[in-house]
Amino acid sequence: MQETKIRQKKSSKKVVLIVAIAVFSFFTALAFGGIIGMLAYYSFKDGNIARSEAVGSLVTPRDMISPEQEIQAKKDFLESFYKGMEKSNDVDSYVLKFITSNAKRILIEEFDYECDGECLATWLFDSEAGSDTGPFVSRTINVKNEDNFLVVTKYEDAEYEVRLSVIKVGDSYKIDDIEKIRATYKTVTTDTYNNSNEDIYSSSNSSSVSRTFYDEQIVVGYLANQTFRSSNGFTIRFDGSGRMYAEGDFAGVVSVLHYNSTSAMLRYGGGQYTEGQIRVDIVGDKFQLTDPVDGTVYYQR
Repeated sequence: MQETKIRQKKSSKKVVLIVAIAVFSFFTALAFGGIIGMLAYYSFKDGNIARSEAVGSLVTPRDMISPEQEIQAKKDFLESFYKGMEKSNDVDSYVLKFITSNAKRILIEEFDYECDGECLATWLFDSEAGSDTGPFVSRTINVKNEDNFLVVTKYEDAEYEVRLSVIKVGDSYKIDDIEKIRATYKTVTTDTYNNSNEDIYSSSNSSSVSRTFYDEQIVVGYLANQTFRSSNGFTIRFDGSGRMYAEGDFAGVVSVLHYNSTSAMLRYGGGQYTEGQIRVDIVGDKFQLTDPVDGTVYYQR
């Protein structure tokens, strides 16, 4: 009997021990699983954050620029535009690449000569049609606000200012608006009282400047840096050194055969064309060229 009780006690202790071990193992496994779960959670979370940051870096513009940099970029665009226009042999086609439909409309409306198709008053960028400017001196681009710039072009005998509005279209800039601000001209007049010459600047808005051909030099000087175009689109241009270009090709050096106060016959030669002649007339406040051979008229732009 005593032996049976002893065996029962041992058996009970063994059961209690087994249960205790089982409970301990359960809670140990639970705790370990919790730790593993937390590590997995934070690893997943950190991975998501890193992945999110990586994705964010792809959509965040790396070329974000400040307002000051944007203004400088527009100024650089205008400087490049003017340099390219001065070198271009086909100014209309060149300008069309850098203007919006609104600016194109303005240039078409300002063109008041006979023309086949759509002709642009591209002179608006740096002068008035038919103006006596003299040789180019300098150009300054001033900032009015973030979209508008005042371009001042100085010549030996004139100064012209225009407002240009520049907007961003896609990845590039374009001129969207053009407005003439002022134009002043220097004329030399003789004071009948003291016989001294005096420089007088007057606004071009009054059309007070009258032109006459009074010597050969002034005939060529009037044509300096002027462009003419016929109704069929053929262009003739004169540079500031008495050279004539036809459709961008060097036609020759210009000389004056004979002239009167409103008309002159010019001769050109030494270029890519055979020697020829062309007549220039003062018509109102503009100049006009006429080919004496076929009668083609070239209107000043």
